Amino acid sequence: MSADASMQGVWGAVRGNGPFRRILLPYFLNGLSVAIPACLAVFFIEDRLGAMHWVAPSLGLYFLAAAMGLPLWVQISRRIGPRRAWRAAMCVAIMAFVWTATLGPGDLLPFLAACIGSGFALGADLALPPVLLAQCIPDREGSGAYFGIWTLIGKLCLALSALMLPGLAWLGYRPGAPAVGAPGLALALAYAGLPCLLKFAALMALRTKSPTAIVTEEYQ
Repeated sequence: MSADASMQGVWGAVRGNGPFRRILLPYFLNGLSVAIPACLAVFFIEDRLGAMHWVAPSLGLYFLAAAMGLPLWVQISRRIGPRRAWRAAMCVAIMAFVWTATLGPGDLLPFLAACIGSGFALGADLALPPVLLAQCIPDREGSGAYFGIWTLIGKLCLALSALMLPGLAWLGYRPGAPAVGAPGLALALAYAGLPCLLKFAALMALRTKSPTAIVTEEYQ
């Protein structure tokens, strides 16, 4: 078999893998919901909260909570399954983070609480999507294509999140200046409101049949 024919066979198998296609949309929406706050975090902390000295401690607390939450989400997934555990983590993330859009200058302690809650939920984002991906791959042949597409979607989320700053500039926000009034509200909604909407959309998109069950039906 030629290399071209082999490549066509691999991509044909990927395109025909229903469970894999169904997991891509929630993965993309969830990835974008994480990438946007990551892009805007420094600007929100410095310009909206007025707490420039708390950038590093806030991010450190966020990732520490993620590291502590990761093994707990793994344990939860063993009890209720990775798909249900990931959906539960999305609910936790929304509840912990959505009200961050209402914060303003001086609201440091509530923001730190949001960092802990959303960081804890991030542990599930790190641990569970790769498990669902592995369940969608029927065998090792062509697995590189699956992981390549998976990685490409993650990069796409990062690239799209970078478009938020030009959009905020169009709405009047200027980095380095106090984010008050309409520009401050735009920054807060972009930082927390939009990501929570995307997270909720990912949650709804994940309300499908378990990838394991679909794989069993299609490849038995």
